Amino acid sequence: MSSIERTAKAWSGLGENYASSTPHKSGPSLPKLIALARPQKDDICLDVGTGTGHTAAALAPFVKEIYGLDPSEGMRLAAEQTYGSIENLSFVDGSSEATGFPDNHFDIVTARHTLHHHPSMSRTLLELHRILKPGGRLIIVDEVTPNQEVDDWYHELELTRDPTHFRAYYLYEWQSFIRDADLSWIVGDSETRYTLDCESWIKRMNPRPEQAEAVRHLFKTAPDAAKKTFAIAYENGEAVSFSMPMAVILATKP
Repeated sequence: MSSIERTAKAWSGLGENYASSTPHKSGPSLPKLIALARPQKDDICLDVGTGTGHTAAALAPFVKEIYGLDPSEGMRLAAEQTYGSIENLSFVDGSSEATGFPDNHFDIVTARHTLHHHPSMSRTLLELHRILKPGGRLIIVDEVTPNQEVDDWYHELELTRDPTHFRAYYLYEWQSFIRDADLSWIVGDSETRYTLDCESWIKRMNPRPEQAEAVRHLFKTAPDAAKKTFAIAYENGEAVSFSMPMAVILATKP
């Protein structure tokens, strides 16, 4: 079983949790993504790693046709149950490395809260380059590591909560990935912040009790740099909320 297949299987039972997730349904990155995409009524679009379809559904009113692509059957089923009535939105099976779509097909490709699970950014971005039309827009929203001082702690936190997590990259790494895929970096920053309730964030993954406790312990024993960078708030010694930085990036195909 490939890493993509293992990840898809792991996520298949989480559809209901993510269909009802406020940060995914209406988080602060979503209006920024739509603004950068500049959707037009004749655009054909693809949302990669669509999960339960929130991003695809938000774009649907502005475009001709949109596909939500995801390798996880359970996530696609939840997406269909939530957004299946939207006529110009279709949910399809596939991965970012093998979308199944023809060359030069899409005006817009989006990838929101998904690429930190993907093991090969080079294969992913080359595939997205292939299916974009010349002049097409790629908008990426993804977790980002803000500085080297917190790198090890943040990576351990993410991986403990979600074993399918691969890497939250630095913004400069994203610039390199974009350039190496022969895409043009237009704009990107890591100024967008998600203020998240710790317990909701942990429980969204349906963790084992010992896994959840390990995440809580990492919050409780976070180094000072992590407490400051992620604005971790505590009550009675337990972490109750934190602020997660997101990269928001627009690239185009020359």
